[in-house]
Parts: sequence; C-alpha cells; structure tokens
Amino acid sequence: MARYKSIISSPRALGAFIHDARIERNLTQESLATLAGVSRSWLIGVEQGKRQRAELDKILNVLEALDINLVLERQPAKQTLAPEPNASQNPVATLAPSDDITNMLKNSVPNFGQASGITQALNRQNQKNKTGNSSE
Repeated sequence: MARYKSIISSPRALGAFIHDARIERNLTQESLATLAGVSRSWLIGVEQGKRQRAELDKILNVLEALDINLVLERQPAKQTLAPEPNASQNPVATLAPSDDITNMLKNSVPNFGQASGITQALNRQNQKNKTGNSSE
C-alpha cells in the first residue's frame, strides 16, 4: 500500500482523504462505520465535509480503522519573533493506533497539558479504547 502525506486544512479536505483511504482499502461506508463504531450517516457527513464540528474521538476511531497515522507539525512562524523558552524548532507528534496517544502528545507538544479541550477529547478516546466501549 502506498505511503503518502496530505496536508489537511479543512473538514472537506479531511473528508476527501478519509473517502480516498476507504476506497483504497476496498471498504464500504457501512463496513468502515462498523469498524470505527460510528453510524454510516455520520461517516457520509464527514466524507462530504459537511460535519464541520465532528467529534475528535470519532475521527480518531475512523483513522485508526483505516490504519492511518496522524502527524501534527507546527508551521514556522510567519513573523520573526523571539523563540519561546524551551521550545524546539519543529515539534512533531506521530500518533499510531498502537501508541498511547496521550503520552505521545505529552512528550511531543510543548504545553500539552494546557490544551484542555484537546486533552479532554484524547482522554475520553483512551478511556473508550481501554474499556472497549465505542459510542456513536
């Protein structure tokens, strides 16, 4: 299977990426939805870019079902500013289904604990993975 990178900058781009990955793996919307623990109608909305505020834990479930790694990369500053103390030049976090997502982010992203909304969503995802529960 080909390895490639894609820069995702909108819900529509994410949906197109998920759609293409699903087709590449010969999965139907129904089979991917079942694997990810989401409804087919929810998945259709994501693939079409219509779910502008899709839940992070569901998106992560879909990516995991497709064996897709999520890579977060900080872009260079557009203005020349003094670097933050203890900040690296280009921190990158690679998330894989077998990795403990929360620990990877804590080790890779400066001030991770201060990102309360993202942290809460990732903690919920980890709890679901540990208990084996998946909700729509």
